[in-house]
Amino acid sequence: QYAMGKIVNTDKKSSEPGKPKPCAGTRGTIISVEDLFYNVSTRRKALKSPSDEYQRIMEVVVRYAVNNPHCSLNCKKVESGTSDVHTPKNSTSVRNIGLLFGQAVARELIPISRDQMQNDQLAYKVDGLVSSANYNSKKSV
Repeated sequence: QYAMGKIVNTDKKSSEPGKPKPCAGTRGTIISVEDLFYNVSTRRKALKSPSDEYQRIMEVVVRYAVNNPHCSLNCKKVESGTSDVHTPKNSTSVRNIGLLFGQAVARELIPISRDQMQNDQLAYKVDGLVSSANYNSKKSV
């Protein structure tokens, strides 16, 4: 149970009330969303159909998957037996991009490291991936 944005132990018999307590369950986090903002008029205007809403959810999950390769992410519709997004644990950003956008995209990526681009006077560091001039698509990561 949560109180004031933090998980708390509400067991009054506990030796440490207010502290989290262990419980049985599978490892990891499962986030299930149903009827989120269902009656909000702004949502109804912006998201025309359930498939449009799901596409926007998928865009967010894909971005998390690329930027958090150490986490395994799995996204599927409740009624579907297969995952629309699945990335392995302890992967790399390049591998996840290959899984999500195709190996042709992953092969065209050029790594940029902070060794190549760093300026202590301006206080910036760059670390990431860019596509080569050979790759062109409307989709972005």
